[in-house]
Amino acid sequence: MKNFVEGFQRHSEHIISCQIKLKGESLKVIQVYAPTSDYEDTDREAFYEDLAKAMEMKDRGNIIIMGDFNAKIGTKKKEEDLEWIGCHGIGERNERGQRLLDFAAENKLYITNTFYQKPKSRCWTWESPGQQYRNQIDFILSTDKSLFKNTEVITSIDVGSDHRMVRGK
Repeated sequence: MKNFVEGFQRHSEHIISCQIKLKGESLKVIQVYAPTSDYEDTDREAFYEDLAKAMEMKDRGNIIIMGDFNAKIGTKKKEEDLEWIGCHGIGERNERGQRLLDFAAENKLYITNTFYQKPKSRCWTWESPGQQYRNQIDFILSTDKSLFKNTEVITSIDVGSDHRMVRGK
């Protein structure tokens, strides 16, 4: 694998990327941890500015962004005719979820978690202390929806966190 990695880059304290060349095509994988609600709005906007910069590539190729966005996309609203979000989100959208959705639309990124129907128990990615709330706040976004056959939460692995792992196939 190391022969395919063109490099790593730290873009901010919340964003890191890896550039990979496979069969002559470039793929950039970006891992994120978005600021929580404890941060100021300016910090969250700086995160999205840094993320937009991190998406820049020297060669054309696909981009996959994954991680904890601290945002709830929720279910797709009936009046929304958006191709970037599928019909299988859970819960209610919050302000940070709307910001993520706007970013996805601006950058033509598919929020892959929302395209595959799963039981609700296989959708949530974060659980509050005391198990009172369960939300879907970890996502995999992609410039090419066809790169994925499935995106799902892995329920069989305890990672010692209040988050559950998300896997894209």
